[in-house]
Amino acid sequence: MNVFFRNIIPGIFLILLTFTASSQVSVRATVDRDKILIGEPVKLTLQAYTPLGETVNWFALDTIPGFEFIQKGKLDTIESVDNKKLEQTLVITSFDSGRVALGPLQMMVGDRQYQTDSLFVEVSYKDFDAAADYKDIKTVVEVEDNTIDYLPWIIGAATLIAIGVIIWLLRKKKNTPAEKIDTPALPPYEEAMKALEALKSYDFSQQDAIKDYYTKLNDIFRVFVNRKIGISSLEKTNGELISQLKLTGLNKDKFEQLAETLRMTDFVKFAQFIPSAEAHDHHRSVVSGSVQALQNLAEYNKGA
Repeated sequence: MNVFFRNIIPGIFLILLTFTASSQVSVRATVDRDKILIGEPVKLTLQAYTPLGETVNWFALDTIPGFEFIQKGKLDTIESVDNKKLEQTLVITSFDSGRVALGPLQMMVGDRQYQTDSLFVEVSYKDFDAAADYKDIKTVVEVEDNTIDYLPWIIGAATLIAIGVIIWLLRKKKNTPAEKIDTPALPPYEEAMKALEALKSYDFSQQDAIKDYYTKLNDIFRVFVNRKIGISSLEKTNGELISQLKLTGLNKDKFEQLAETLRMTDFVKFAQFIPSAEAHDHHRSVVSGSVQALQNLAEYNKGA
């Protein structure tokens, strides 16, 4: 009997200890609302409680199927006497209509995997206004053609007028001195950095100031990329521009931050999203760092 207890009790103790350590781990995900219109922001909060001293591999947040990132908050960690609390808040949205699943999301604590419950967000279009006036399709009405006899005269007169205008324009162009084409006073890099420096003192008290700020931020970057890198950024959407920037050689972290900032400018301009006051300087710094990195890459490639 003594041998039995000596062999069994330590095993039971080890099982209970493992169970107790595992029970101290808690992960959860919550959203501030579960019904949105397409493109509207949703605040996603990820939270975990873990034992002290455990190795934690936080949620992989490169992508969330069905959703787009608007903003990624920093990961906060608070340690107490017996555990550690980790929390991160993200702003996301979806352009897929219907009941879109969010999760489950996985993270590792030690050598064990934990996951959040699945959440669902109802994504819909703006409601149809049934009270609006109904406009029926009108039938085709035949009209008698009474202009046949005058048509040759009209065509002839229009042709003579067109010939006269063309001759007048050609003579005017010949006698007009060539216009001077304005060229930017500064090189692309200096122009972009000067404009970004000016945004540091931007006045946010005016109406639509936030939208104007992010529009300027986007335009500064687009002009720089167009002039320095040769990407026709002025004619592309930000989504198309992000795809082309993947080929420039930016490192992963800088590219992801830049892509997040460019998406943010779209959400501010088109979805009326209002970022926090701290986000304004952050996104300006991201654009400034991206301009510096692209300048260095361009100069390196030029000298290679």
